[in-house]
Order: sequence, then C-alpha cells, then structure tokens
Amino acid sequence: MEMMEKLMADDKTDVAVNHRFMCLAALPNAEVKAKVWAEITDVESTNSVYVQTAKIHGMYNSESDADLVTPYFDKFYEEVVRIQKHTSYRFFDIFFNSLLPTMHITDAHIVKLVSIKAQTPDLESNFAKMLQDGIERLLRCKEIREFAEK
Repeated sequence: MEMMEKLMADDKTDVAVNHRFMCLAALPNAEVKAKVWAEITDVESTNSVYVQTAKIHGMYNSESDADLVTPYFDKFYEEVVRIQKHTSYRFFDIFFNSLLPTMHITDAHIVKLVSIKAQTPDLESNFAKMLQDGIERLLRCKEIREFAEK
C-alpha cells in the first residue's frame, strides 16, 4: 500500500483511482476479499462500472491467493443469476467473464453452470448463451489442464 501511494502520489485521474481500487482488491487478506466480494455483488451499489470492474479484476489476483479466493468460487454460482437479473448487461458481462472460476475447475462447478442454464427461461437467450460459453470455457480449461498433466 505504501509503495502504491508513493507511485501514484497525488494522481487523482480516473485511471489512478481505478488502479487503487484494483490494488486494494488484490491484497492477500481474507477480510479484504470478503469486503470486495460484498461490494461487487451489491446490486444497489452506486459505484461506477469502472470502479466495480477494477475491484473485480483485483479479486482473483494470483494463484498464490488460491486459498483466499477458493470460497468465492461457489459463491459465484450462488450469485450469478441474481447479478444477471439486477445489473446492467455490461456489468454482468464483466462479472461473469472475469469471475468465472477457471483456476480450479471441478465437475461440480460445471454441473452448477449446466443446472443454471437448464433453469434459464427461453426469453433469456443472451444469458443462456453466456452460460453456454462459460460451460464450454470450463470444459476446455479442464481438458487442457488434464492434457498438460499427462
């Protein structure tokens, strides 16, 4: 934090402000991750899409934070429908494509996404397409990892 403040000093530009949010969200701290998750899943948030995006991009920072972010993988599947229904398409697209847990894929996660898609009404074709893309992405990532381990 101290280094970030030295580098950014008094820079109040949108880019600097958003980078601060991203860096704060990326801190390897369980309390920080919980706070950031609450903020990015708050459908009543008054933060701009840019601020929310910065927080989202900091959430799953690196493989070294896997133990801190793994609990949010299941939470992603619990929140995805609510976020889709109560936010803009733009925000949902960022949320879904940035937070879809591709780091540690389990069959249970794929089944959850398939189940959500199966329960999606026909009138929500954009959502269904995004879910299908997510399913295919998880399957490809899983297959590639399995191939690489051989």
